[in-house]
Amino acid sequence: MDHNTAGPWWRRMRTRKPTILAAAALAVAAVPLAAGPAEAVVGRATVFGPQGFPQWYEDADSQRTELCLDDLRCSASSALLRPATGGEAMYWAAVAAPPAQLVGQGLEMEVSAGFDPTSGRPLVTGRIRIRVRGLVPGEQYTLTHPYGVENNVTAELDPDPFDPGEEQDGRIRFVREVGCVAPEEPVDGSPAPPAPPCNFNSPLAGPLFGGFLRQPAAPPGYLGEGMLALTPRPVVNGPNGNAFQVEGPNVPVGAPPTTDFLVEGRLAAPVAATVQNGTGFGTQKVGAPVSRTVRVTNTGTQQVTLDEPVLAGTDPGQFAVAPDATNGCAVNSSLAAGDTCRLRLTFRPSGTGFRRATLRLPNSGDADNLVRALTVTGTGARPRASIRRTLAFGDVAIGRRKVLPLRVSNPGDVNLVVDSVRRSGSREFGVDATGCTGRPVRARRSCVIDVAYRPRARGRDGAALVITHDAPGSPTTVALSARGV
Repeated sequence: MDHNTAGPWWRRMRTRKPTILAAAALAVAAVPLAAGPAEAVVGRATVFGPQGFPQWYEDADSQRTELCLDDLRCSASSALLRPATGGEAMYWAAVAAPPAQLVGQGLEMEVSAGFDPTSGRPLVTGRIRIRVRGLVPGEQYTLTHPYGVENNVTAELDPDPFDPGEEQDGRIRFVREVGCVAPEEPVDGSPAPPAPPCNFNSPLAGPLFGGFLRQPAAPPGYLGEGMLALTPRPVVNGPNGNAFQVEGPNVPVGAPPTTDFLVEGRLAAPVAATVQNGTGFGTQKVGAPVSRTVRVTNTGTQQVTLDEPVLAGTDPGQFAVAPDATNGCAVNSSLAAGDTCRLRLTFRPSGTGFRRATLRLPNSGDADNLVRALTVTGTGARPRASIRRTLAFGDVAIGRRKVLPLRVSNPGDVNLVVDSVRRSGSREFGVDATGCTGRPVRARRSCVIDVAYRPRARGRDGAALVITHDAPGSPTTVALSARGV
């Protein structure tokens, strides 16, 4: 019995603490490569997404899979795929229980993405991991799986502190990794060195790209039902068959292999879209449009015809999409494999508050509805103006000039525009408003209007400033008072 784990084997495998810290069994090729969005790279890794990972990988059978994120058929840890969280996500994964006469965590195969915990660099690894127990320590075993045969694998002693009676149990912990792997922490406890920049083509040298396993009855757009499925099922497409078997001492001759797998893999959409500076527009002034470029790329192998973009969701009327002035994505135009065109996405809030919509890019190559909708958001806000309503100069000697500042504050979240400042009343008052009318008053900032008074005779004087701006309550009137002495 395996005392170190509990629950169904497939839940144990998919809920383990996500990490990419295992030692590389094969050498990892590394060349300098930017971690941000980039152009296509040589091989089957293609353009890069916002987090620095290839948007898809392709196997020998032309199956293209993208990172499975925020999907019920994705691994739970994919929601944590951020440099600081240690999460991981799968381009493809398949797991199988050990043969019935054995225990342990069985066979796990995956092309996974994660971040180096030291440097935060994105890494991609192709991994085959076999963990079984109930074997004879020191004896050699043959491990057969869909991607090859591992001969002469020696079982090691597996003393179990929870059950001294099982101290002679033997175990196999076989790992083969090809690609970019974060270094392990040194045995002295010092911090692990940072991983070099990942050559995202290096995982292609591993056996997994000979053909990703898939379940014949998988939902459209997927290679399998996902790791949360309740029932493992038979698979096809394995270069070395579609079963997992362990042969050697303490394993009955002729014991049936494992032929049921759980499979995770989301087929890559034929069209991918990325929004310049992200899909969140932040806080914008009501009625003022702000636009961003949407880069649309044909990531498939065939030419596609673009249909009209579709805005839907809660607030589609707050957004607009149209072909960009440069290399625009025209409706009914053709986009060859690997080519790119551009759309212009505009957010123009009609009122205050949070707004959300989805943008879909239908096309002739999307029969399985693979193109995911982009969620676009923004918040409408109005500027605010805080201006005192009176300005008193007191007594001023005849012929003397006194200047007082009138501060115009913007406590809002968007820019305030002061259109004009006009004086009415006594001409003894003068105004210099260039500090406020020359440029917008930024959010949570202020500007100053200089108001001067020079009396030419004794007596009380009065005037008013009328300040026109684009905040509610415009115009604002400020009463001016003074007395010449």
